[in-house]
Amino acid sequence: MRKLNWSGPIQQAGTQLERVAASSQPLCSCAFDINWEAFGLVSAAHPSDDGRQAICNWPHRDNHQKMSKSSIDTIYVVASSYDARFARTCVASIRYFHPDVPITLVVGSPDIEPSLFEELRDYWNVTLTDVPRANWGIGYVKLEFLFRSPRERFLIIDSDVVFAGPVLDVLGNTTSDFVVDQRDVIGDGNDQASACRPPERLKTTGEVHELYYNWQKVAQIDPKARPPKFVFNAGQWIGTSGVLTREDFDPWIDWSEKPPKRKHPSALQYNDQGILNYVINQKAQLEDLSIEACDMMWWPPHGLEDFTVEKIAARQAPPMMLHWAGIKKPSFAAMHGPEILRFFEHYYYSKIPNGAWKRSKRRFKYAAEGWPTRVVNKTMRLLGLSVERLR
Repeated sequence: MRKLNWSGPIQQAGTQLERVAASSQPLCSCAFDINWEAFGLVSAAHPSDDGRQAICNWPHRDNHQKMSKSSIDTIYVVASSYDARFARTCVASIRYFHPDVPITLVVGSPDIEPSLFEELRDYWNVTLTDVPRANWGIGYVKLEFLFRSPRERFLIIDSDVVFAGPVLDVLGNTTSDFVVDQRDVIGDGNDQASACRPPERLKTTGEVHELYYNWQKVAQIDPKARPPKFVFNAGQWIGTSGVLTREDFDPWIDWSEKPPKRKHPSALQYNDQGILNYVINQKAQLEDLSIEACDMMWWPPHGLEDFTVEKIAARQAPPMMLHWAGIKKPSFAAMHGPEILRFFEHYYYSKIPNGAWKRSKRRFKYAAEGWPTRVVNKTMRLLGLSVERLR
């Protein structure tokens, strides 16, 4: 894995932090008991996934430093049918670093867990979007926020994202209408044009066709099509409403029914992702759309050495978003970095009345909900079909 070249403000905790960092005992994975008094933290007890007790230490709200005025007006967290567990973890991670930023839950399906919004509203200061709840399919609901008024600059993220640090302290200083986690496009051969970029920041032409869009096929429909200069994961990006219009997407999306549908699926991949990448690339190249790139997202399979729970809890990890794109599973234990997800899940339930009991009860519910997905994914693999979304 590439070692991240990042240095940011680190809260000093003297020998207490040194003891934690040197400890071989995992934090939040099964059971732990760490005294974070040097950070001014308080203790809350919750059961771990295997039913044992774990002592989690959460910061007093007053110990969070308020960020300076951010250029981002709100964060939209997008969740669908079986995303309640991830939505809770996502919101908790944002609030851990940014207690006061406006957060809005976006429901992309009509059948999400009923208690989710009530808890987020009552205990986590989250509002619910006024976009009608419907079957939006995968990702299309995110585009709706581009067409709204008054003008608003927002960060929109999938629910299988967590903040590993004070992300808005970096992104809040950007000013472009769009900010994306850029992957440079290179040739399929030994192209050295972007050799200064680490491998995980590059995409070959073949990968672009498979995961985003095939510009040559698009050119048969739109003669103005240009090769992409960059591509990005559509699970986290900053946008500004009123810059793009629904008409910009009309050639590529059939909005007439729910869920919306791609008009040219052989040319544009992965629902909203390929379409959004194409539209933004075209606007940037032909109409000077204001856009900038920022290393805002990290894919856990690339390695989590820089994102240990100890570093995240102490605010020493790089201020990036971890996104389990294409590898989300019903059980945290089956995912890369489960201790990170459990850490923020513990934090979430520390703020909820009867949180330990609710967490235990829901753990069995999530396991039961996950089996149909596992059956479908296994069947697709046996048929030789891809079950991974974009990385």
